[in-house]
Amino acid sequence: MGRATAAGEPSSNKRDAVLAAAIRCFAAHGLAGAGMRDIARAVGLTEGTLYHYFPSKDALIAEAFRWSAFRPADVRAALRGDAPLRARLTAIGEEFLAALRRDPDWTRVVIREALRSGPDRAQSPMRGALIGLAGERISTLAAALREEMRAGRIVERESRHVAAHLFHALLGHFVAEAIAGEPAPAPAGPDAFVAHLVETLARDLERDAPRPRRRSRTP
Repeated sequence: MGRATAAGEPSSNKRDAVLAAAIRCFAAHGLAGAGMRDIARAVGLTEGTLYHYFPSKDALIAEAFRWSAFRPADVRAALRGDAPLRARLTAIGEEFLAALRRDPDWTRVVIREALRSGPDRAQSPMRGALIGLAGERISTLAAALREEMRAGRIVERESRHVAAHLFHALLGHFVAEAIAGEPAPAPAGPDAFVAHLVETLARDLERDAPRPRRRSRTP
């Protein structure tokens, strides 16, 4: 059990409350607009006490990202089993899209700040965290796809390109929803966009799928 605060609340619980408050503040005002004093006030702490939990605003931003809904799923486990490839890829796609939609205001802040930053990760904790998370998900899915290929269950393809296409397409779909200003309601059944995307990928990966015919050049 974690060390108790002066009020008797475990430090780990207070830390979670700080992170939740930080995410609300960043979502409402952006990373630059929400200061440490605002976050401290939102969680009922003094600014000095907040610095006891996080030594800097950058440290708080990076930890809020890791603590939020962007935790990587167990993609490798999702690809194992006897379920059809479409079902397993659909589960991965829907989990990722659900994570993006879970707190859309916060997700938009993450994406906006990552795109606004330059390529130097050291200068942007948000960009570095987002790139690292995307790379981790893509690498995990690519490794799982290679296992499927070695087992002869799907055709040989550049696994990293397939994995990147899946996650990049889902991210682009979320951004399009955000631009339209119409957050998608939770679907009653399979998400239509995920279903279409997975169908396209699975059709290319299935061993019995017809290969595209080369067009003959006319003299």
